[in-house]
Amino acid sequence: TTTQICVNIKARELPDDTRAPVDIIVALDVSGSMAGRKLDLCKLTLEQLLCMLLPKDRFGLVSYDTDARIELAPQKMTGANKAKALRIIKALTHRSMTNISAAIGLATQEMNAIEEPNAVRSIFLLTDGHPNQGVSDTAGLVEITKNSISNTHFEADLDIGAEKKTHRFSFFHGAQNKAGPGTDKVPMEVSPKSMRHPITMNCFGYGSDHNGTLLSELATAASGSYYFVENDSSVGTAFGDALGGVLSVVGQNVVVNIKVAPEGAPLGAEIVSVLHKGALMRENGAYSVTVGDFFAEETRDVLFEVKLASPTTVSLAPVPHAIVSMAYTDTILKRPVQVSPKICNIVRADGTEVSEANIHVVAQWIRVYASREIENAETQASRNDLEGARATILKIRAMIFEQDANIQSHELVKMIVKDLDEVEKGLVSTQTYANFGSKEMCSRKMGYRTQRCAEAEPGRQERNLYRSSAQARMANMMQIKHP
Repeated sequence: TTTQICVNIKARELPDDTRAPVDIIVALDVSGSMAGRKLDLCKLTLEQLLCMLLPKDRFGLVSYDTDARIELAPQKMTGANKAKALRIIKALTHRSMTNISAAIGLATQEMNAIEEPNAVRSIFLLTDGHPNQGVSDTAGLVEITKNSISNTHFEADLDIGAEKKTHRFSFFHGAQNKAGPGTDKVPMEVSPKSMRHPITMNCFGYGSDHNGTLLSELATAASGSYYFVENDSSVGTAFGDALGGVLSVVGQNVVVNIKVAPEGAPLGAEIVSVLHKGALMRENGAYSVTVGDFFAEETRDVLFEVKLASPTTVSLAPVPHAIVSMAYTDTILKRPVQVSPKICNIVRADGTEVSEANIHVVAQWIRVYASREIENAETQASRNDLEGARATILKIRAMIFEQDANIQSHELVKMIVKDLDEVEKGLVSTQTYANFGSKEMCSRKMGYRTQRCAEAEPGRQERNLYRSSAQARMANMMQIKHP
């Protein structure tokens, strides 16, 4: 018999007037197809982005067409430097082809050239088309991205019940001066220069002609997000959503470690699987799960399955099944933090009675299942099997509608059902799939996997449960008003 356990991680709110300084480099497509309104709106968006940066932040700009060029080397946004950046942005003009590999290479090169980088570093890559210069295949571009990027406070609470197949185990990221009873954090003081500052890359696909699969895979390789910018009105809100997240990073390099409890192992307890793309199995059967960075207020869940222990004697005493710990870098306090291990106990009562399932954990299993099946449907649709893709989406719906009313009314499950409506709209024809459906499926699949809001459309942003207040505020501030 197995059961599912959920590690729930919630990041704290961003302290008032306190955030980590950021280094942002924008790699902007200025190929011929960007001429006119598209480039004008991007320039306006970049001007708004500059207004949100403080003197402690750095901004750099790379433009690319047939090749890539440095328009502005990364520099702190003092008044004089910000004025210079604005002049450069206003002077941008469209040029020729689309060389994404050159853009990624030059942007990461510039980021790595910063001698004393800020704690948070991110590249914003925007394109409206397909790569047709330099390395242009998806595998090659992903490899370039990985190689380029690689050169480069939590309050723990335990809430485990004896449910049927679902146990919940929680970590809550708490502000240092508000840590309550039971807080168990072990900070380790280090020099800021010795800390590893990861580089993320957010990819923005503008219009219907870009390769959504490529951009989502590039974003995944660089621990970023993919934004489908379907129309002109969404450019500002997409950049605002991404910027709001980058400006509110409170934790980096978050790793969750899961292993079998020594008390449960002799009784048969074992970790069967970890339902997370970032899971790595260790030699001893333990797992390390790379969760990435956290924006303020973000919530993320790591679901794993264990084989239940079989006690030799009848007892209602809880049996330790798993031990979970976590490590991360606090970007506000500039130090790594190690969360002491917490034990996952499960009561193994005698008899056939089965306790009620935990609704939150079931909802998380539905999220994982939906992400996997949407990926399968995407593969079918890419082979022109739209009928098979629609059948796969209907299978997700059928599984959800088999659940009881309490699970179907869970906010996450309701969001998934609404998203499936949009996915189905993109599968009505080959042309619709090429223009809209393929991008929609990439966006939904990635959103469920990363558990992060990456919406460009204002209406979609409002209903996304993963959207933080910082993302909402910045997206609203950068929304472009049309006459």
